Amino acid sequence: MHIPHFHIQQAEPVDLISVPDTTTMERYAYLAGPMTDVPELNRPFFIRMAMMLRRAGWFIENPAEYDIARGVVTEEQSQVLRADLLREDFELIVTKCKVIILLPGWHLSEGARAEFLVATLSGRPAFEIVKNGAKRPQGTSSEMIQLQTGYSLAPVILKPEVRLV
Repeated sequence: MHIPHFHIQQAEPVDLISVPDTTTMERYAYLAGPMTDVPELNRPFFIRMAMMLRRAGWFIENPAEYDIARGVVTEEQSQVLRADLLREDFELIVTKCKVIILLPGWHLSEGARAEFLVATLSGRPAFEIVKNGAKRPQGTSSEMIQLQTGYSLAPVILKPEVRLV
């Protein structure tokens, strides 16, 4: 599988706070980030961030919770079922979620980059979770959404470059 490289795109940042919340769909998000080669498949961090976002009023689709429910508990199981798991995650992104929220280090993860690509190509805005006071990640807007939990959401303004070679 070829995962694309990313280049910075000049774009206006998306600010969900200014969107009239007539339904809960504006705050329906898929959580993406590194899992492979991270202790415990990074599940404790995924679950902690999902709980934080839910307390802030977001509806979160969390792949770490789904993997536990599916009985996928080891990295070996995750690798064997990778294609099926990604297909199910892509379907969630395209059919249910209106936003993708990226955990720190997402750009180092092949799966999270693929999820970002699917989300952005299907018109979903992307946000990266940033710890307050930390250096803003490259490719994010300076206009952040405060979560009142020590974290903020920074709109990602990266454009994936897809090469069909």
